[in-house]
Amino acid sequence: MAFPEHLKDFKIPEEEAGSRKFFHDYSIKEWTFENYYRLTHNNLNKSKKKYSKRSTFNSLLIYPFLEAVTIGTTLNQYGAEFKVDECALKSMSKQLKELKIEEDDKSQYKADGIIKLFKMKEIEVLLLETSGSFDHKDRIKINFEHHKGMFGSLAILKTIADEFNYASLNKHQFAFVEGGAP
Repeated sequence: MAFPEHLKDFKIPEEEAGSRKFFHDYSIKEWTFENYYRLTHNNLNKSKKKYSKRSTFNSLLIYPFLEAVTIGTTLNQYGAEFKVDECALKSMSKQLKELKIEEDDKSQYKADGIIKLFKMKEIEVLLLETSGSFDHKDRIKINFEHHKGMFGSLAILKTIADEFNYASLNKHQFAFVEGGAP
């Protein structure tokens, strides 16, 4: 499979150059989606044992990609940031509070990652739930994470609708990305 021609020259915006790093020594200035694609392809063709842990899989493949998406989109004008590792989903907490359902730290919804717009009412716009490592086939865990992610996504959508209740439905744009083993 060849890399799409229209993405070969894509560069992360210059104003962010040098402020963040991917992987180890790759700065954004020299980072392109093509380089990410090649690095991912090379890593996947190496020993799959390397990806036997969910945290390793996330750190090497998922987090850098979502960080690149966060930086490379127009969301930056709204202070978009990608937060990782057991992030509390504020949208879920807000919805439960409105229903007058008690929530403690133990029962709080924690996501594997969240993209949040800090300059726009700290709205959460992306939720990451990783069901396992590369080539993971535990159907029960996969189903659990998919259902958990669905409820988290619904809470995010409801919170956005509550915050922007006078916005036109034509202005709302939603995307749902689901990954998993076939």
